[in-house]
Amino acid sequence: MAKHSVNVLIKARDEASRKFKLIGGSALSMGSMIRKAAALAAVYFGGRAIKRFIQDSLNAFGIQEDALKKLQTALKATGGAAGLSQAQLEKLAATLEKNTKFGDELVLRMMSVLATFKEIKGDVFKETTRVILDMSEALGTDLQSAAIQVGKALNDPAKGITALTRVGVSFTEQQKEQIKNFIKVNDLASAQKLILKELNSEFGGQAAAAVNTYAGAVAQMKNALGSVKEEIGRAIAPAFKRMAEQIREWAIQNTEAIGRFAEKTVSALTLVKDIFAETLRYIKTDWLQGMAWVFESWIKMIIASVKTAVTAAMAGGRAIYKAIRGEIAGGLI
Repeated sequence: MAKHSVNVLIKARDEASRKFKLIGGSALSMGSMIRKAAALAAVYFGGRAIKRFIQDSLNAFGIQEDALKKLQTALKATGGAAGLSQAQLEKLAATLEKNTKFGDELVLRMMSVLATFKEIKGDVFKETTRVILDMSEALGTDLQSAAIQVGKALNDPAKGITALTRVGVSFTEQQKEQIKNFIKVNDLASAQKLILKELNSEFGGQAAAAVNTYAGAVAQMKNALGSVKEEIGRAIAPAFKRMAEQIREWAIQNTEAIGRFAEKTVSALTLVKDIFAETLRYIKTDWLQGMAWVFESWIKMIIASVKTAVTAAMAGGRAIYKAIRGEIAGGLI
């Protein structure tokens, strides 16, 4: 009895050991599969992240390049009326980006609008740029709108201050009178200084103060990362530009060939469609009629066969019945 119990225990132990080995093997196999899946996922999502970063870098450079081109065009169109070179304005925009929430590409685009007002020049242009940022921050307006409002006021103070009054800038009657007197004696510079002084007294320091907030810190972080992407985009853009130009040239050179290919493809598809339609018509008419005739003949044949079999069976039954009846009658006699 004791020996039998020991054997049972040994068998149970061996069976349990075998099961645990199977479980362990399955776990190792599953772990290997999970690691491979994780590696594939890392490659996939890593590739997508790199692709997106390259696209973002090219987009950032494209926006910056567009802003610079607009400024260059405006300075050329006005004959450099601002009295500042593009390099000087780019440097000013970079400085303002570091001290405000506004990226330099936004400042450059705003400068291209401000440059269209030919009476805003030199240091007045620089001061006006800072005032526009402060005003935009305070009123929550975009830089272009603020540039147009302030630009009109400084370019033609007698008429322009009315537009500033509509957006909340307050000029006293004395200030308005002073501006008129300055214009009468062709002292535009003094009228501009008076307007800028009033704008500074109402909005001065707003753009710089906004940096000292959570939103300002996030904006500056984004601007800094944007500058990094711009430089990366600047480095890789020439290669992508050449590729885009080559694709464009290929498309231009092969437009007619592609058109002919498309026409032939359409003709081929039309032919296929006609063949398919004719086939369907045959199936719906001739083929179905033929199949109906075959089916009808088959049914008739089956009915005839069944009829023959039934007739034979009935005849045989009658014969058997007669025979049995004869035998019974003979036995009775």
